[in-house]
Amino acid sequence: MSLRRLAKNAVFDACRYFGVNSISRSFLRGKLLILCYHGVVREHQDDPFGYGNTVSTAEFGAQLDFLARSFRPVSTAEVIQWHSGALTFSETPVLITFDDGYRNNLTIAAEVLRARGIPAIFHISTDYIGSSRILWTDEVVYRLLDWPLASFPMPDGSHVELPSDRRARRPIALRVKKLCKRAPSEQSAFYLNHLRTVEVKPPDNDELLGFMNWDEVRALHRQGFEIGAHTVSHPILTRVDSQRLAHELSGSKLRIEQELGASCTSVAYPNGGPEDVSSAVLRAARDAGYQIGFTVSERHCDKSEAILGLSRITVWGHLPLSLFEWRASGVEMLYRSAS
Repeated sequence: MSLRRLAKNAVFDACRYFGVNSISRSFLRGKLLILCYHGVVREHQDDPFGYGNTVSTAEFGAQLDFLARSFRPVSTAEVIQWHSGALTFSETPVLITFDDGYRNNLTIAAEVLRARGIPAIFHISTDYIGSSRILWTDEVVYRLLDWPLASFPMPDGSHVELPSDRRARRPIALRVKKLCKRAPSEQSAFYLNHLRTVEVKPPDNDELLGFMNWDEVRALHRQGFEIGAHTVSHPILTRVDSQRLAHELSGSKLRIEQELGASCTSVAYPNGGPEDVSSAVLRAARDAGYQIGFTVSERHCDKSEAILGLSRITVWGHLPLSLFEWRASGVEMLYRSAS
């Protein structure tokens, strides 16, 4: 571990032991903490690449224990009441959300949540449910990593010579993934189809990349967890036209309601950053009939935010618990606002 990382960890530990986190939480009254998870895997992975969006079972349990001690876990129905002023909390509320619809949400995450009696909502991309595909952004990455040719086509039509070492290809793969997210959705789809003309063995890691089928989604719902929408095919919604936007939002909602026989009131926008969620996206979510929606603005939210655009904080894997506590307690947010 580098000296810089050791110094940062020392700061996070100091904030915990000297009460800085606790003091910061006292300033969160009237705010809401919404956490955005993606996947939970059984064991900690020494190599974080590919596992950046996941936490281990042990990490997840420790995080939930901290949240149960320091916050009040709530459901989306309670958040809607809180936002309208119909419900108040003596402690800062926290809502646990998941995106995408990975099988590990059922087989691992749900077990850890149930053991602690903590509610959560799982947002699913309906076209991936019951399929053997991996998420399109991950597919781009893994195709580049295992590309059998020396030259790789870039999204702009140029070519790059690939190093033979798979690890050395990682920065290029992440750059291509970012470019695809920024491009119009049709252009990214065309590019991915072009990559598919070269045979590449798909990654064999169901625990990390596999999606639930509809029976598994129903099993998750029967356990008392809420199921929300994460669009049909997971495009970046500001990169699609109005017709596709309406389909992605209304189509996913309708499919979930048909499969579960229950109302779908919540949507989480793919990627979810400020450049990924516009006023047009929020209007389309309202028109589709959603009651609540989630971005990923990396801050605690309050009632001044639109109910269809509530901010979440992403939970990354391979981070010390002290850093998780620092972020959840709002110290990071206070630090950013002061700098």
